Amino acid sequence: MSHKRKILINCTDVRFDILENYLDKEILIGSYACDNYFIKILEFLNERRLRLKSYELVVPILSESQIAILKSELFKKTAKKAKKIVVNDYGTLKLLSQENYTCRLGRLLFHPYRDSRYEEVENRQVHIQYSALTELLIRKGCKFDSMEIDLVSKNMEIDRDLDIYIHYPLRLLSVTRICEFCGETEGQSVRFAAEKKCNLECMSVYIQVENTSCVKRGRAVYEKLNEDYENLCKDQKLIVEERI
Repeated sequence: MSHKRKILINCTDVRFDILENYLDKEILIGSYACDNYFIKILEFLNERRLRLKSYELVVPILSESQIAILKSELFKKTAKKAKKIVVNDYGTLKLLSQENYTCRLGRLLFHPYRDSRYEEVENRQVHIQYSALTELLIRKGCKFDSMEIDLVSKNMEIDRDLDIYIHYPLRLLSVTRICEFCGETEGQSVRFAAEKKCNLECMSVYIQVENTSCVKRGRAVYEKLNEDYENLCKDQKLIVEERI
């Protein structure tokens, strides 16, 4: 029996006004890379009361100074309306499991090597099997029902111990605690300061890295996958970046 493929639209780290275009879609909101953005999107959603049809909330790897936000009423109000919480580190997963949230394992929890500059990496045979890790997390009391991955090779086999969502067409390469955007308006002395407060100057800005297929957005570097990867996405649950 045929079934409609599950597709989520990735609206993380976008300008807030862009969310108005996706009120009737199933979307991801929040951030994979930035504490500042994550807190400000929580504030925005509580102030504006957007009539979002369905959203899942992505929590970045929060710095120690920001982790208390997960205990705040601001977070609880937004999380209560979310269909799922996407977590990207063990500490957050453990904490939210204790609070009985429905979680998905985010793309930052898994770090298979990826770099298309090296042909032997891009074309290697990869068999991805996460059962040992997921069994360990379950024994530690963590609660989750699905996971996300990035495509790391053109020759991937994936064991389906859980529902798996694949990110496409952007593959996450790297995330840093330092953001070159936030210091741009305040001079070189603070340009590369770690975890600096900002006004989200990077929102929805993509910077093409010269002579590569890579783009930078805020603290993250992504690579746009070519059409060779499309066959791997057939019949898979997808998280799609529409604005690329």
